[in-house]
Amino acid sequence: MPEPAPPSPVLELRALRAGYGRIEVLHGIDLAVARGTLVGLLGPNGAGKTTALAAVSGQVRPTAGTIRMAGVDVTGASPDALARAGVCTIPEGRGVFPNLTVDENLLMFSHGGASARHVADVAFTHFPQLELRRRVLAGLLSGGEQQMLAVCRALSTRPAVLLLDELSMGLGPIVVEELYAQVKTLTERGVAILLVEQFAAFVLDVADQVAVLVNGEIRAAGRPAEMAGLLQGAYLGAR
Repeated sequence: MPEPAPPSPVLELRALRAGYGRIEVLHGIDLAVARGTLVGLLGPNGAGKTTALAAVSGQVRPTAGTIRMAGVDVTGASPDALARAGVCTIPEGRGVFPNLTVDENLLMFSHGGASARHVADVAFTHFPQLELRRRVLAGLLSGGEQQMLAVCRALSTRPAVLLLDELSMGLGPIVVEELYAQVKTLTERGVAILLVEQFAAFVLDVADQVAVLVNGEIRAAGRPAEMAGLLQGAYLGAR
């Protein structure tokens, strides 16, 4: 009996080139993320991982190639337009409002359309310790708590595509595993997730597909089990 056809990608990059000024960072990459799947984009520092997310989120304008969402060409669209189309980005460095309390940050997240009560309920269900810190300024939270708060935006707003940049940065393994476990639940709700990481071990546990980016080019792609041998002991970090 033939296998069912794979689902159509929610996010698709075709021959994408992008960079900064005259410096090209991405040299024609192809990548697809289907509904309800998590794709890990791995590679060493300087490989172009963050540039790929910046192009998808509208922060960097591609110089060639296309970006499609649900089959629609969105190449060169503004960050606001992409956000309205369902792209949610959690950038490197947490992405919270440090001078606002936890409650005030959650209220800001409700501007995407969900009620403030719904956002708070989701946040405190997934991360109960945030409820104990709800009146604390986000800038005074631990790094792990700040990242939990940032992830709450995606948990509560139900994006079509979630872009995560170095979720593990500066955090201990136990905290990272908890964060990734919560992120993985979003795929059960149909969210397409593109996750950028330098440390392969964290991603191999949760990803459905993995692509390795080196010097702006996709060097290998496949299922985590297939990629583990290639990555083990190589240039990518281990926890």
